[in-house]
Amino acid sequence: MNGNSQADELTKVRHAVGLFRKGAIAEAEATVRAVLAVFPASVEAWNMLGIILRADGKAHEALSCYRHALSEDVRHAGAWTNLGNAWKDIGHVETAIRCHQRAIGERPDSADIYHNLGIALMAANRFEEAIVAYSRGLLIDPGLSQVRWDRALALLSAGRWAEGWADYNARIGGLGLPPRSLPGKSWNGQKALGETLFVATEQGFGDALWSWRYLRQARARVGRLILECRPALLPLARAHGLADEIVGQGEVIPDAGLHCYQCSLPGIFTADPGSIPPAPYLSASAERIARIAPALADGEGKLRVGIVWSGSPTFQSNAERSAPLDRFIESFAMPGVALYSLQMGPQRQDLATLRGAPVTDLAPYLRDFTDTAAAVSVLDLVIMTDSAVAHLCGALGRPVWVLLPYSAYWMWGNGKTSPWYDSVRLFRPAVRGDWTGVFDATGAALSELAVKLKL
Repeated sequence: MNGNSQADELTKVRHAVGLFRKGAIAEAEATVRAVLAVFPASVEAWNMLGIILRADGKAHEALSCYRHALSEDVRHAGAWTNLGNAWKDIGHVETAIRCHQRAIGERPDSADIYHNLGIALMAANRFEEAIVAYSRGLLIDPGLSQVRWDRALALLSAGRWAEGWADYNARIGGLGLPPRSLPGKSWNGQKALGETLFVATEQGFGDALWSWRYLRQARARVGRLILECRPALLPLARAHGLADEIVGQGEVIPDAGLHCYQCSLPGIFTADPGSIPPAPYLSASAERIARIAPALADGEGKLRVGIVWSGSPTFQSNAERSAPLDRFIESFAMPGVALYSLQMGPQRQDLATLRGAPVTDLAPYLRDFTDTAAAVSVLDLVIMTDSAVAHLCGALGRPVWVLLPYSAYWMWGNGKTSPWYDSVRLFRPAVRGDWTGVFDATGAALSELAVKLKL
Protein backbone atom coordinates (compact mmCIF):
# COMPACT_ATOMS: atom_id res chain seq x y z
CA MET A 1 0.00 0.00 0.00
CA ASN A 2 1.48 3.36 -0.93
CA GLY A 3 1.55 6.34 1.41
CA ASN A 4 -1.31 8.18 -0.26
CA SER A 5 -3.57 5.15 -0.18
CA GLN A 6 -2.82 4.57 3.50
CA ALA A 7 -3.49 8.22 4.30
CA ASP A 8 -6.81 8.03 2.45
CA GLU A 9 -7.74 4.87 4.35
CA LEU A 10 -6.97 6.43 7.76
CA THR A 11 -8.76 9.67 6.89
CA LYS A 12 -11.94 7.76 6.10
CA VAL A 13 -11.67 5.65 9.27
CA ARG A 14 -11.24 8.83 11.32
CA HIS A 15 -14.38 10.19 9.64
CA ALA A 16 -16.24 7.04 10.71
CA VAL A 17 -14.94 7.56 14.26
CA GLY A 18 -16.31 11.11 14.24
CA LEU A 19 -19.72 9.92 13.05
CA PHE A 20 -19.76 7.22 15.73
CA ARG A 21 -19.01 9.73 18.49
CA LYS A 22 -21.91 11.87 17.27
CA GLY A 23 -24.25 8.89 17.57
CA ALA A 24 -24.63 8.37 13.82
CA ILE A 25 -24.14 4.60 14.15
CA ALA A 26 -25.61 3.51 10.81
CA GLU A 27 -23.70 6.15 8.87
CA ALA A 28 -20.46 5.28 10.67
CA GLU A 29 -20.95 1.60 9.85
CA ALA A 30 -21.61 2.36 6.18
CA THR A 31 -18.49 4.52 6.03
CA VAL A 32 -16.18 1.92 7.53
CA ARG A 33 -17.62 -0.85 5.37
CA ALA A 34 -16.89 1.30 2.34
CA VAL A 35 -13.29 1.56 3.53
CA LEU A 36 -13.06 -2.24 3.84
CA ALA A 37 -14.44 -2.67 0.32
CA VAL A 38 -11.35 -0.82 -0.95
CA PHE A 39 -8.87 -1.79 1.80
CA PRO A 40 -9.92 -5.30 2.96
CA ALA A 41 -6.76 -5.68 5.06
CA SER A 42 -7.27 -2.41 6.99
CA VAL A 43 -6.60 -3.14 10.65
CA GLU A 44 -8.07 0.16 11.81
CA ALA A 45 -11.23 -0.31 9.73
CA TRP A 46 -11.85 -3.83 11.06
CA ASN A 47 -11.24 -2.63 14.61
CA MET A 48 -13.60 0.32 14.17
CA LEU A 49 -16.30 -1.87 12.63
CA GLY A 50 -16.09 -4.10 15.69
CA ILE A 51 -16.53 -1.10 17.97
CA ILE A 52 -19.59 0.03 16.02
CA LEU A 53 -21.20 -3.41 16.00
CA ARG A 54 -20.60 -3.93 19.71
CA ALA A 55 -22.16 -0.55 20.49
CA ASP A 56 -25.17 -1.69 18.42
CA GLY A 57 -25.55 -4.78 20.61
CA LYS A 58 -23.92 -7.15 18.12
CA ALA A 59 -21.07 -8.52 20.22
CA HIS A 60 -20.85 -11.83 18.34
CA GLU A 61 -20.38 -10.02 15.04
CA ALA A 62 -17.84 -7.71 16.65
CA LEU A 63 -15.70 -10.72 17.61
CA SER A 64 -15.17 -11.56 13.96
CA CYS A 65 -14.11 -7.99 13.18
CA TYR A 66 -11.47 -7.91 15.91
CA ARG A 67 -10.15 -11.29 14.78
CA HIS A 68 -9.82 -9.92 11.24
CA ALA A 69 -7.84 -6.99 12.63
CA LEU A 70 -5.56 -9.26 14.65
CA SER A 71 -4.99 -11.56 11.70
CA GLU A 72 -3.41 -8.55 10.00
CA ASP A 73 -1.58 -7.25 13.08
CA VAL A 74 -1.36 -9.64 16.02
CA ARG A 75 0.26 -6.95 18.17
CA HIS A 76 -2.57 -4.42 17.81
CA ALA A 77 -3.34 -3.55 21.44
CA GLY A 78 -6.61 -1.82 20.61
CA ALA A 79 -7.99 -4.85 18.82
CA TRP A 80 -6.97 -7.14 21.71
CA THR A 81 -8.71 -5.03 24.36
CA ASN A 82 -11.78 -4.52 22.17
CA LEU A 83 -11.90 -8.28 21.63
CA GLY A 84 -11.85 -8.60 25.41
CA ASN A 85 -14.77 -6.17 25.71
CA ALA A 86 -16.83 -8.23 23.27
CA TRP A 87 -16.02 -11.49 25.07
CA LYS A 88 -17.09 -9.88 28.36
CA ASP A 89 -20.42 -8.86 26.82
CA ILE A 90 -21.04 -12.46 25.76
CA GLY A 91 -20.20 -13.73 29.24
CA HIS A 92 -16.78 -15.23 28.53
CA VAL A 93 -15.09 -13.15 31.19
CA GLU A 94 -12.01 -15.28 31.73
CA THR A 95 -11.24 -15.11 28.01
CA ALA A 96 -11.89 -11.37 28.18
CA ILE A 97 -9.36 -10.99 30.99
CA ARG A 98 -6.70 -12.81 28.95
CA CYS A 99 -7.34 -10.54 25.98
CA HIS A 100 -6.91 -7.39 28.08
CA GLN A 101 -3.74 -8.78 29.63
CA ARG A 102 -2.39 -9.42 26.13
CA ALA A 103 -3.27 -5.83 25.20
CA ILE A 104 -1.41 -4.52 28.25
CA GLY A 105 1.61 -6.52 27.18
CA GLU A 106 1.58 -4.60 23.92
CA ARG A 107 0.71 -1.21 25.41
CA PRO A 108 1.49 -1.06 29.16
CA ASP A 109 1.04 2.72 29.29
CA SER A 110 -2.68 2.71 28.39
CA ALA A 111 -5.05 3.73 31.18
CA ASP A 112 -8.02 2.72 29.03
CA ILE A 113 -6.81 -0.86 28.72
CA TYR A 114 -6.32 -1.15 32.47
CA HIS A 115 -9.85 0.21 32.84
CA ASN A 116 -11.19 -2.47 30.49
CA LEU A 117 -9.29 -5.13 32.43
CA GLY A 118 -10.83 -3.88 35.67
CA ILE A 119 -14.33 -4.11 34.21
CA ALA A 120 -13.75 -7.71 33.12
CA LEU A 121 -12.33 -8.62 36.53
CA MET A 122 -15.39 -7.13 38.20
CA ALA A 123 -17.61 -9.28 35.98
CA ALA A 124 -15.65 -12.27 37.31
CA ASN A 125 -16.16 -11.09 40.94
CA ARG A 126 -12.38 -10.71 41.28
CA PHE A 127 -12.71 -7.45 43.19
CA GLU A 128 -9.22 -7.06 44.62
CA GLU A 129 -7.62 -7.64 41.22
CA ALA A 130 -10.03 -5.13 39.69
CA ILE A 131 -8.97 -2.55 42.27
CA VAL A 132 -5.33 -3.08 41.26
CA ALA A 133 -6.18 -2.69 37.55
CA TYR A 134 -8.18 0.51 38.12
CA SER A 135 -5.43 1.91 40.35
CA ARG A 136 -2.79 1.29 37.70
CA GLY A 137 -4.96 3.09 35.18
CA LEU A 138 -5.28 6.05 37.53
CA LEU A 139 -1.52 6.17 38.04
CA ILE A 140 -1.21 6.66 34.28
CA ASP A 141 -4.03 9.21 34.08
CA PRO A 142 -5.35 10.45 37.47
CA GLY A 143 -8.01 12.56 35.77
CA LEU A 144 -10.17 9.67 34.53
CA SER A 145 -13.28 10.12 36.67
CA GLN A 146 -15.03 7.05 35.21
CA VAL A 147 -12.11 4.84 36.25
CA ARG A 148 -12.19 6.36 39.75
CA TRP A 149 -15.94 5.75 39.95
CA ASP A 150 -15.50 2.14 38.85
CA ARG A 151 -12.76 1.72 41.44
CA ALA A 152 -15.19 3.01 44.06
CA LEU A 153 -17.64 0.24 43.14
CA ALA A 154 -14.85 -2.34 43.27
CA LEU A 155 -13.73 -1.16 46.71
CA LEU A 156 -17.31 -1.18 48.01
CA SER A 157 -17.84 -4.67 46.54
CA ALA A 158 -14.71 -5.84 48.35
CA GLY A 159 -16.05 -4.45 51.64
CA ARG A 160 -13.44 -1.69 51.78
CA TRP A 161 -16.07 0.95 52.40
CA ALA A 162 -13.96 3.80 53.78
CA GLU A 163 -11.72 3.71 50.69
CA GLY A 164 -14.69 3.23 48.39
CA TRP A 165 -16.55 6.28 49.66
CA ALA A 166 -13.42 8.37 49.01
CA ASP A 167 -13.78 7.61 45.28
CA TYR A 168 -17.59 7.57 45.21
CA ASN A 169 -18.04 11.26 44.46
CA ALA A 170 -16.13 10.79 41.20
CA ARG A 171 -19.56 10.05 39.66
CA ILE A 172 -20.57 13.71 40.07
CA GLY A 173 -20.24 15.53 36.78
CA GLY A 174 -19.36 12.32 34.96
CA LEU A 175 -21.23 10.04 32.59
CA GLY A 176 -23.47 8.65 35.32
CA LEU A 177 -24.35 11.99 36.89
CA PRO A 178 -24.15 14.91 34.45
CA PRO A 179 -23.38 18.38 35.86
CA ARG A 180 -26.28 20.29 37.41
CA SER A 181 -26.61 23.80 38.71
CA LEU A 182 -27.35 23.24 42.38
CA PRO A 183 -27.75 25.93 45.04
CA GLY A 184 -24.98 26.82 47.47
CA LYS A 185 -21.79 24.98 48.26
CA SER A 186 -21.20 21.24 48.33
CA TRP A 187 -21.92 19.75 51.76
CA ASN A 188 -19.65 17.06 53.20
CA GLY A 189 -21.39 16.43 56.52
CA GLN A 190 -20.13 19.41 58.52
CA LYS A 191 -22.42 21.06 61.09
CA ALA A 192 -24.17 24.11 59.64
CA LEU A 193 -27.14 24.72 61.93
CA GLY A 194 -28.02 28.04 60.32
CA GLU A 195 -28.00 26.74 56.75
CA THR A 196 -30.49 25.09 54.42
CA LEU A 197 -29.35 21.84 52.77
CA PHE A 198 -30.73 20.76 49.41
CA VAL A 199 -30.48 16.98 48.86
CA ALA A 200 -30.57 16.26 45.12
CA THR A 201 -32.01 13.10 43.61
CA GLU A 202 -29.86 10.81 41.48
CA GLN A 203 -29.59 7.28 40.12
CA GLY A 204 -32.58 4.92 40.47
CA PHE A 205 -35.60 4.54 42.72
CA GLY A 206 -33.83 1.88 44.78
CA ASP A 207 -30.85 4.15 45.39
CA ALA A 208 -33.20 6.86 46.67
CA LEU A 209 -34.99 4.50 49.05
CA TRP A 210 -31.63 3.19 50.26
CA SER A 211 -30.34 6.70 51.00
CA TRP A 212 -33.44 7.98 52.79
CA ARG A 213 -32.44 6.33 56.08
CA TYR A 214 -29.77 9.07 56.41
CA LEU A 215 -32.04 12.09 56.04
CA ARG A 216 -32.72 12.33 59.78
CA GLN A 217 -28.98 12.43 60.52
CA ALA A 218 -28.41 15.02 57.81
CA ARG A 219 -31.29 17.14 59.11
CA ALA A 220 -29.71 17.15 62.60
CA ARG A 221 -26.57 18.84 61.25
CA VAL A 222 -28.24 21.71 59.38
CA GLY A 223 -30.93 24.27 60.02
CA ARG A 224 -33.35 23.12 57.33
CA LEU A 225 -33.47 20.28 54.79
CA ILE A 226 -35.02 20.24 51.31
CA LEU A 227 -35.37 16.87 49.55
CA GLU A 228 -35.75 16.42 45.81
CA CYS A 229 -37.63 13.30 44.62
CA ARG A 230 -38.66 11.68 41.39
CA PRO A 231 -42.46 12.01 41.00
CA ALA A 232 -43.32 8.37 41.77
CA LEU A 233 -41.61 8.71 45.17
CA LEU A 234 -43.13 12.06 46.17
CA PRO A 235 -46.24 10.73 47.98
CA LEU A 236 -44.16 8.26 50.00
CA ALA A 237 -41.59 10.89 50.96
CA ARG A 238 -44.26 13.42 51.93
CA ALA A 239 -46.25 10.86 53.92
CA HIS A 240 -43.19 10.26 56.07
CA GLY A 241 -42.23 13.91 56.44
CA LEU A 242 -38.68 13.11 55.39
CA ALA A 243 -37.67 16.77 55.05
CA ASP A 244 -38.80 20.28 55.87
CA GLU A 245 -39.66 20.71 52.20
CA ILE A 246 -39.99 18.10 49.45
CA VAL A 247 -39.92 19.02 45.76
CA GLY A 248 -40.35 16.97 42.63
CA GLN A 249 -37.57 16.48 40.12
CA GLY A 250 -37.99 19.07 37.39
CA GLU A 251 -39.58 21.64 39.68
CA VAL A 252 -37.89 24.93 40.53
CA ILE A 253 -35.11 24.30 43.03
CA PRO A 254 -35.52 26.45 46.18
CA ASP A 255 -32.70 28.58 47.51
CA ALA A 256 -30.23 26.83 49.79
CA GLY A 257 -26.78 27.52 51.14
CA LEU A 258 -25.63 23.91 50.78
CA HIS A 259 -26.27 20.96 48.51
CA CYS A 260 -25.55 17.24 48.52
CA TYR A 261 -26.47 14.34 46.24
CA GLN A 262 -28.59 11.73 48.04
CA CYS A 263 -26.22 8.82 47.39
CA SER A 264 -23.36 10.71 49.01
CA LEU A 265 -25.14 10.52 52.38
CA PRO A 266 -24.11 6.92 53.20
CA GLY A 267 -20.46 7.82 52.67
CA ILE A 268 -20.79 10.68 55.13
CA PHE A 269 -22.39 8.64 57.89
CA THR A 270 -21.36 5.01 57.36
CA ALA A 271 -17.70 3.98 57.45
CA ASP A 272 -18.52 0.30 58.05
CA PRO A 273 -21.57 -2.01 58.36
CA GLY A 274 -21.73 -1.44 62.12
CA SER A 275 -22.74 2.19 61.62
CA ILE A 276 -25.70 1.59 59.28
CA PRO A 277 -28.94 3.06 60.71
CA PRO A 278 -31.35 0.15 61.26
CA ALA A 279 -34.40 -0.72 59.19
CA PRO A 280 -37.34 -0.45 59.10
CA TYR A 281 -37.37 3.27 58.59
CA LEU A 282 -40.51 3.45 56.42
CA SER A 283 -44.07 2.27 57.04
CA ALA A 284 -47.17 1.72 54.93
CA SER A 285 -50.26 3.91 54.98
CA ALA A 286 -53.24 2.30 56.73
CA GLU A 287 -55.54 3.99 54.20
CA ARG A 288 -53.59 2.55 51.26
CA ILE A 289 -53.52 -0.90 52.89
CA ALA A 290 -57.32 -0.84 53.28
CA ARG A 291 -57.64 0.11 49.62
CA ILE A 292 -55.51 -2.75 48.27
CA ALA A 293 -56.36 -5.52 50.75
CA PRO A 294 -59.49 -6.71 48.87
CA ALA A 295 -57.36 -7.44 45.80
CA LEU A 296 -55.48 -10.04 47.85
CA ALA A 297 -58.52 -11.58 49.52
CA ASP A 298 -58.51 -14.65 47.26
CA GLY A 299 -55.20 -15.64 48.81
CA GLU A 300 -56.64 -15.95 52.29
CA GLY A 301 -55.36 -19.11 53.92
CA LYS A 302 -52.41 -19.33 51.54
CA LEU A 303 -48.90 -17.94 51.52
CA ARG A 304 -49.37 -14.69 49.59
CA VAL A 305 -46.22 -14.07 47.55
CA GLY A 306 -45.49 -11.03 45.42
CA ILE A 307 -43.22 -11.37 42.39
CA VAL A 308 -41.14 -8.93 40.32
CA TRP A 309 -39.08 -10.30 37.44
CA SER A 310 -37.51 -7.17 35.93
CA GLY A 311 -36.14 -3.81 36.95
CA SER A 312 -36.18 -0.67 34.84
CA PRO A 313 -35.40 -1.46 31.18
CA THR A 314 -33.40 1.78 31.00
CA PHE A 315 -30.84 0.39 33.45
CA GLN A 316 -27.77 -0.64 31.46
CA SER A 317 -27.40 -4.11 33.01
CA ASN A 318 -31.11 -4.86 33.41
CA ALA A 319 -30.98 -7.85 31.07
CA GLU A 320 -28.35 -9.50 33.27
CA ARG A 321 -30.27 -9.02 36.51
CA SER A 322 -33.77 -9.92 35.19
CA ALA A 323 -35.30 -13.35 34.66
CA PRO A 324 -38.28 -14.56 32.57
CA LEU A 325 -41.73 -14.54 34.15
CA ASP A 326 -42.32 -18.18 33.24
CA ARG A 327 -39.41 -19.14 35.52
CA PHE A 328 -41.25 -17.56 38.45
CA ILE A 329 -44.50 -19.35 37.66
CA GLU A 330 -42.78 -22.68 37.03
CA SER A 331 -40.85 -22.53 40.30
CA PHE A 332 -43.26 -20.81 42.69
CA ALA A 333 -46.82 -21.69 41.64
CA MET A 334 -47.22 -24.51 44.14
CA PRO A 335 -49.93 -25.75 46.51
CA GLY A 336 -50.52 -23.40 49.39
CA VAL A 337 -49.04 -20.40 47.55
CA ALA A 338 -50.90 -17.52 45.86
CA LEU A 339 -48.84 -15.38 43.48
CA TYR A 340 -49.32 -11.65 42.96
CA SER A 341 -47.49 -9.54 40.40
CA LEU A 342 -45.99 -6.25 41.57
CA GLN A 343 -44.31 -5.76 38.18
CA MET A 344 -44.58 -2.32 36.64
CA GLY A 345 -43.31 -0.88 33.36
CA PRO A 346 -43.16 -2.55 29.94
CA GLN A 347 -42.38 -6.00 31.38
CA ARG A 348 -45.84 -6.11 32.91
CA GLN A 349 -47.02 -7.08 29.42
CA ASP A 350 -45.32 -10.45 29.89
CA LEU A 351 -48.42 -11.49 31.84
CA ALA A 352 -50.50 -11.23 28.66
CA THR A 353 -48.32 -13.84 26.95
CA LEU A 354 -49.08 -16.37 29.69
CA ARG A 355 -52.86 -16.35 29.66
CA GLY A 356 -54.37 -18.36 32.47
CA ALA A 357 -51.20 -18.17 34.56
CA PRO A 358 -51.94 -18.41 38.30
CA VAL A 359 -50.87 -14.82 39.02
CA THR A 360 -53.00 -11.90 40.17
CA ASP A 361 -51.87 -8.62 38.61
CA LEU A 362 -51.77 -5.85 41.24
CA ALA A 363 -50.48 -3.17 38.84
CA PRO A 364 -53.94 -1.54 38.44
CA TYR A 365 -53.80 -0.74 42.16
CA LEU A 366 -50.26 0.63 42.17
CA ARG A 367 -50.26 4.33 41.34
CA ASP A 368 -46.98 5.08 43.08
CA PHE A 369 -44.57 3.65 45.65
CA THR A 370 -46.99 4.39 48.50
CA ASP A 371 -49.41 1.87 46.99
CA THR A 372 -46.60 -0.62 46.45
CA ALA A 373 -45.61 -0.21 50.10
CA ALA A 374 -49.17 -1.04 51.10
CA ALA A 375 -49.23 -4.15 48.90
CA VAL A 376 -45.90 -5.35 50.29
CA SER A 377 -47.24 -4.89 53.80
CA VAL A 378 -50.20 -7.18 53.10
CA LEU A 379 -48.16 -9.84 51.29
CA ASP A 380 -46.38 -12.51 53.32
CA LEU A 381 -43.30 -12.50 51.11
CA VAL A 382 -41.90 -10.95 47.94
CA ILE A 383 -39.64 -12.92 45.59
CA MET A 384 -37.93 -10.87 42.94
CA THR A 385 -34.89 -10.00 40.90
CA ASP A 386 -32.85 -6.94 41.84
CA SER A 387 -34.88 -3.73 41.52
CA ALA A 388 -36.29 -0.89 43.60
CA VAL A 389 -39.04 -2.97 45.24
CA ALA A 390 -36.34 -4.96 47.06
CA HIS A 391 -35.15 -1.75 48.71
CA LEU A 392 -38.74 -0.78 49.50
CA CYS A 393 -39.35 -4.13 51.19
CA GLY A 394 -36.12 -3.78 53.16
CA ALA A 395 -36.93 -0.23 54.22
CA LEU A 396 -40.35 -1.44 55.42
CA GLY A 397 -38.85 -4.45 57.21
CA ARG A 398 -40.92 -6.81 55.06
CA PRO A 399 -39.61 -10.25 54.00
CA VAL A 400 -38.10 -10.28 50.51
CA TRP A 401 -36.03 -12.88 48.69
CA VAL A 402 -33.83 -11.34 46.03
CA LEU A 403 -32.58 -13.48 43.13
CA LEU A 404 -29.22 -12.10 42.07
CA PRO A 405 -27.06 -12.52 38.97
CA TYR A 406 -23.49 -13.77 39.29
CA SER A 407 -22.08 -10.23 39.21
CA ALA A 408 -24.49 -8.51 41.58
CA TYR A 409 -24.63 -4.84 42.51
CA TRP A 410 -22.10 -4.04 45.25
CA MET A 411 -24.81 -3.09 47.72
CA TRP A 412 -25.93 -6.70 48.14
CA GLY A 413 -22.54 -7.77 49.49
CA ASN A 414 -21.27 -11.29 48.91
CA GLY A 415 -23.33 -13.45 51.24
CA LYS A 416 -26.89 -14.68 51.83
CA THR A 417 -27.99 -11.65 53.83
CA SER A 418 -27.71 -7.89 53.38
CA PRO A 419 -25.95 -5.53 55.81
CA TRP A 420 -28.50 -2.87 54.81
CA TYR A 421 -31.76 -4.74 55.43
CA ASP A 422 -32.40 -7.49 58.00
CA SER A 423 -35.52 -8.72 56.17
CA VAL A 424 -33.67 -9.55 52.93
CA ARG A 425 -32.56 -13.05 51.95
CA LEU A 426 -30.28 -13.37 48.93
CA PHE A 427 -30.08 -16.23 46.42
CA ARG A 428 -26.99 -16.34 44.20
CA PRO A 429 -25.86 -18.56 41.31
CA ALA A 430 -22.85 -20.82 41.81
CA VAL A 431 -21.62 -20.00 38.31
CA ARG A 432 -22.36 -17.31 35.75
CA GLY A 433 -25.76 -17.63 34.10
CA ASP A 434 -27.02 -20.33 36.47
CA TRP A 435 -30.58 -19.09 36.90
CA THR A 436 -31.72 -22.74 37.12
CA GLY A 437 -29.79 -23.23 40.34
CA VAL A 438 -31.10 -19.97 41.75
CA PHE A 439 -34.74 -20.83 41.04
CA ASP A 440 -34.25 -24.39 42.29
CA ALA A 441 -32.87 -23.19 45.63
CA THR A 442 -35.57 -20.51 45.97
CA GLY A 443 -38.37 -22.91 45.04
CA ALA A 444 -37.14 -25.41 47.62
CA ALA A 445 -37.02 -22.70 50.28
CA LEU A 446 -40.55 -21.59 49.40
CA SER A 447 -41.85 -25.15 49.57
CA GLU A 448 -40.18 -25.57 52.96
CA LEU A 449 -41.77 -22.33 54.19
CA ALA A 450 -45.23 -23.44 53.01
CA VAL A 451 -44.82 -26.76 54.84
CA LYS A 452 -43.62 -24.98 57.96
CA LEU A 453 -46.71 -22.79 57.92
CA LYS A 454 -48.89 -25.86 57.22
CA LEU A 455 -50.34 -24.38 54.07
